[in-house]
Amino acid sequence: MKLSCWARLDVPARDDLVVQFICAALAAGEKCTCVVDSCAPDYVLRLLDVASDVSDCCEMHQLEVLRVPKTLI
Repeated sequence: MKLSCWARLDVPARDDLVVQFICAALAAGEKCTCVVDSCAPDYVLRLLDVASDVSDCCEMHQLEVLRVPKTLI
């Protein structure tokens, strides 16, 4: 299943949406690639670590959090 989420929200609303979206997909066994342009990938991983343990998901490449290069924006 392929899902996508695009959000232009204030930071707390964006963080809440991204965490819920990714946690639900990981719980369902889906592979997730999160591409961010307004924060660092580590920021997203820290948010997710608070919600659930994502270290195993990262090690198994079920979850990737990437930054959009400035040249592509």
